[in-house]
Amino acid sequence: MIKYLKLLKYVESINKKFKCIYCGSETYVLNNIGVCSNCENIIALPTRVLVKKDLETITKINLINKNLIEQNIKPENFENAIKIYDELILDKNNSGYLYTKAILLIKYSNYNSDQINYNRFGFMEENSEFNEKSIQLISESKFLLYKIISTCNSNINNNISSFNEIYLMFLSNIKLKKLKQAKISLNLIKKFNENYIFEYAQLLFNVAIKNFNGALLNIENLLKDNNFSINVLFYYSFILFNKNKYNQSKKILNILQKYINNNNLNNLNEYIAIEQNK
Repeated sequence: MIKYLKLLKYVESINKKFKCIYCGSETYVLNNIGVCSNCENIIALPTRVLVKKDLETITKINLINKNLIEQNIKPENFENAIKIYDELILDKNNSGYLYTKAILLIKYSNYNSDQINYNRFGFMEENSEFNEKSIQLISESKFLLYKIISTCNSNINNNISSFNEIYLMFLSNIKLKKLKQAKISLNLIKKFNENYIFEYAQLLFNVAIKNFNGALLNIENLLKDNNFSINVLFYYSFILFNKNKYNQSKKILNILQKYINNNNLNNLNEYIAIEQNK
């Protein structure tokens, strides 16, 4: 664990940040390709280069982030972000925006679920509204994920599929827990000889099927000196948690909070706290 955290400090020291064109998150990257620490899309350009290359898109993505990082987030924040994604989807015709919108819809669904309060007086109409909205958003998210899979399968049949598209099909299958189809997608990724992304996809698949020993081997390969993706450390923490090594898992999370800002970290912190207080 110590060597991995030292590697993180080194990557931070050279200040090589890549910006995700799909969600706007910045991630420290050591090699020339990485994975976004938030949405897990492939990232391959430093922030300064991306800003020069496509300032209009980055401006819209930054506006999405501005809506979603408010401390007291409200439904209108989610709705504003969704509208911007809809603009990008129409303008770019890129499945990456479909995927990030699908993730946003899941977060919005969780937000509505969190508003349900069974201590309300009366007939609790508000609870019913929050529940219905949550279900609707999950349905919309699944529709987008299935659309990505359908589009990619169609392009595969016509021999026009891209590496990024197949990777997104893999991510979509993982989100939908369609593990058999995810395995097929994983085999398609392997054919492109993008070893780093294939190893990362293997990590996600092994975590999904709870093959934690296999996942640890993926992590070791991903965190060699010539590679780095900060989100791999989150999965390392997750695996330590599942092996009942709560203090080690917590130590990594405490460090990652400086670099990653998403619900996965918060949720894992809560799970650790529950287990430690039993």
